[in-house]
Formats: sequence, C-alpha cells, structure tokens
Amino acid sequence: MDRGYLDSSVMDAVDSMKLKYIIPAKDNHKVIKFKKMDLKYCKDVYGNEFPFMVLRDNIGSSKRVNANFVHIVYYSHKKHDFSFYTNINVNENNVIELAELYRKRWGIENGYQERKIDIREKTHSSHMAIRQFLYFFSILVYNIWVLINLIRRIYGLSHIILMDFLISMGNRKWKTIINNNG
Repeated sequence: MDRGYLDSSVMDAVDSMKLKYIIPAKDNHKVIKFKKMDLKYCKDVYGNEFPFMVLRDNIGSSKRVNANFVHIVYYSHKKHDFSFYTNINVNENNVIELAELYRKRWGIENGYQERKIDIREKTHSSHMAIRQFLYFFSILVYNIWVLINLIRRIYGLSHIILMDFLISMGNRKWKTIINNNG
C-alpha cells in the first residue's frame, strides 16, 4: 500500500478484514529515532548478514492500532534501506522476503502506469458500459503482453516492447510475437 494509507483508521479497517499489509514508513521524528536504534542481524540463504529491526508500534493519536515497524538494510545488486509498517509477523526468517515484496511493489504500480499511458481506452462515449468494456479490454491486452513476455523469457527470447506487441497484434503477425522477431 502507498504511504497515504499510513493512517490508524485505514490500518484498523484492513486488520478487521483479516488482510495483510505492508505500508512505507514516513520519515517523521519517530521513524528517524527508530532507525537510529540498535539493529539485529539475519542471514540470507547465501550466509550474508543483514542488519534489521522489528518494533511493535502504536499508530495514530488514538494508539489503537499495533503494527510492526520494520527497518532493514541489505544488498541485492545494490544497497536497499527500507522502513515499513506491517501487520505480518516478522522475524529473521522472513524479513528479507518481506523487504523484497516491499521493494517490488513499484514494479506493479509502474507497470500499470505504462498501460494507462500506452493502451488506455480512448472514448468520448457517454455510455458507461462501453467505457467499462474498453477499460477492462485494455487491462486484458496489457496482461496478455506481460504473459507473452514471461513466456518469451522462459524460452530465452528477448523482451517485446508494448508498442511492437500492439502493432503485431493489430496486423495479425502472431509469429513475430511468438518467435524472436519482436
């Protein structure tokens, strides 16, 4: 979830629905103080040590929501330094996995941003059914493109950009999508 959801009423509502969340921590006075505290160490599957901390924290002025504040510093091609709140039980066995989930959330958001820019439905129709159909159709086309690229990666083929995919689909050139001509 986005930083905007770091609110006790939102977190309480999500908890009441028995859903899990990971919300980025805002760098306020309390979070900065937490980051300066002593860190524990965990090991990844390769034996590398990473500093992290987990604290139970009360969110909001009402102090009615208890969440885990997590801060971790680790390296995966480059340094990652994350702080987030979660209602998931966190320990040295799952902290790196949660940090990776936190880090990858932007890929999801940016992926759908690309869909909105390139294949967003373009209509001036006043009929909501038509607008919804085009919106869901554009999501379907985007997800097919993602699936095709995953399949291409499995077979060692290069990534096909969205515009080439759309042009090939429009021209019914299926072989350029399936083969490495894309």
